[in-house]
Amino acid sequence: MIVGSRQWEGGIIDVPVMGYDGNQNTIGYCMNNDIPKFKIYSVDSDELLEIGSNHITAYIPNSIVHVQNIQFGSIKNVIPNNFDITSVYPNPFNPTTTIEFLIPFDSKVLIDIYNIKGELVTSLINDNYNSGYHTITWDATMHNSGIYFAKMIASNSEVTQKLILIK
Repeated sequence: MIVGSRQWEGGIIDVPVMGYDGNQNTIGYCMNNDIPKFKIYSVDSDELLEIGSNHITAYIPNSIVHVQNIQFGSIKNVIPNNFDITSVYPNPFNPTTTIEFLIPFDSKVLIDIYNIKGELVTSLINDNYNSGYHTITWDATMHNSGIYFAKMIASNSEVTQKLILIK
């Protein structure tokens, strides 16, 4: 039974999980201490792909769980539809942040960091990448607090995300 869903674009995502509350309408939903299973639906292959992690905890009503160390099984066969920076986390950050990005086909990728004045601060990536989901970490230890922008250029696409460095 599906007890929660969200459209996933490859980055961090919240997935609400519904629980049984004693009402007839919630029969079959998660009970206390059930361990929910997460899957990704692939539109291209019309299949549910298993997601596993040794950090998925038992269901507790109104709780928040951050799941890490996810194994995607055959998720490597799921190719994104567009170029995108899907998430920057943490944001605000001090002094490092992780930038997650999508590449729908093998491409040369540039990711540069600009300050609020539009001046180039550093180049994080200038390399060829295979299609799929990727991450890069920016260590801003040597930079001042402030607003920055991560700009990704790949193929004929350009995507920008705002970053806030707080020291």
